[in-house]
Amino acid sequence: MLQPTIALSMTEAEYMTAVETAKEAIRSTGLDHELGVEQEESQGWRDNLPPGPLNLPMIGSLHRLGSAPHLLLAELARQHGPIIYVRLGELPTCVLSSAEMAKEALKMHDAALASRRTLCATQQLFYGSTDIAFAPYGPYWRQDMFATGTDTTFITLDWGMTELIRNPRAMKKAQDHIRSKIGHKEQIEESDLQELDYLRAVVKEIFRLHPAAPVLLPHLSMEDVKIGEYNIPAKIQFFVNVWAIGRNPKSWDNPEEFCPERFMNSLIDFKGQDYELLPFGVGRQSCPAITFGAATVELAFANLLYHFNWELPPGVRPEEFDLTEVLGITMHRKEHLVVVAKPYN
Repeated sequence: MLQPTIALSMTEAEYMTAVETAKEAIRSTGLDHELGVEQEESQGWRDNLPPGPLNLPMIGSLHRLGSAPHLLLAELARQHGPIIYVRLGELPTCVLSSAEMAKEALKMHDAALASRRTLCATQQLFYGSTDIAFAPYGPYWRQDMFATGTDTTFITLDWGMTELIRNPRAMKKAQDHIRSKIGHKEQIEESDLQELDYLRAVVKEIFRLHPAAPVLLPHLSMEDVKIGEYNIPAKIQFFVNVWAIGRNPKSWDNPEEFCPERFMNSLIDFKGQDYELLPFGVGRQSCPAITFGAATVELAFANLLYHFNWELPPGVRPEEFDLTEVLGITMHRKEHLVVVAKPYN
């Protein structure tokens, strides 16, 4: 699997020139204090903050993100380290890209980072930010509402079938495993899943390589916290780049390779206790439907692989697949997967 690369468009000298030019233009209007041009210098915002890229006035690093922000943030982590500081517009932001940093932040400071920032978009689209994904932490959120979506299930199935088609050895092993364990049944049921350990390893590997939400919804610090050697003030939002964590070579051997066997005889799970694998988030703001969501995905895969043999259409080769990602809140494949299903007798 090819590792995406990001080419940054400006050198540091060019950035500094652009920053000073923008500041001078704003000062000439007399609105520099209102627009916060000197905010970082006057308030000491960069005192012992994590490293990160140069931020432009007003827009910060928004111009860098493009259509695949998880890839850009992963590249910035390779340049600056597993915890970085950026400004997205006027929003100060820390990004965590390693299991160690995610654990220190979200386990040691779970309560302090349990809230969400209220934005105009979430106010309008999610009932005044009362949807469980965007509600600030407090009495209303703790009333623990139930929500799940078919979108993330579909995304996981799509990426999973894509990887299995591209890796026929893993496909055959999964099908043989399921059919030998289940025997002859019209329908696999949830009670059968506990026997399907290799299928569970396949699902974990899909979650690792292709989390439906590659960057978790942001946490908001409600008080000052210390993470590693850095002091993080209150009101900074935290992004966890689970895509980068799942491909971090410090946590995984051959991280770009689809290899379900890495989870056989491994205690690593996706329920929020192992920070190497966080497709459903962690802590107070983790997905409340982890168990239901995982069982839905496993059950769908089990029936698809049990009842059908899968092939590509004539003339199509796995190496020709376009694996380009399209990112919204969730991460779809750009191209639709077209395969031929043949009933298994």
